Amino acid sequence: MMESAGSQGMRLGMRVMIEQGDEGNRSERREEMAVQQRLEVEAKAYQSLQQEHAKMGQTYSKLLAQQNENNMVLDELKLIDGGAVYKLVGPVLLSQDPEEAKSNVEKRLQYIGDEMKRTQNHVIDLEKKMEEKRNKLQQLQAQLKQGQSK
Repeated sequence: MMESAGSQGMRLGMRVMIEQGDEGNRSERREEMAVQQRLEVEAKAYQSLQQEHAKMGQTYSKLLAQQNENNMVLDELKLIDGGAVYKLVGPVLLSQDPEEAKSNVEKRLQYIGDEMKRTQNHVIDLEKKMEEKRNKLQQLQAQLKQGQSK
């Protein structure tokens, strides 16, 4: 059975349109996959920031406990009037000058306070980075959703 030239031309045109549509779909799928990959990378980075934030929170808690403990020691040292102060060095108690002990504790408190400030600043920086990542994730999710609805 012979097809007319018009019928063959129409079939050829339809095939070209289908192939062009397939190429468009492939391009959209590639874009969607690229967005999905960026989304995964950003999600991993966000999780890493969350873990670091939790670790800094634990560090800050330890520093706060050390600060409280040293403040109690300093309060006790202020109550001592000319009494003896002993320092535990390994298994041995050594006599220590009360003023020297007080000075050591004050220096330790200063160091702990500086570490707490540094940790707080790091936590603030992490929170800013986490907010940026959260916004980027939301943008990528919206972009992915928009691409899927086409």
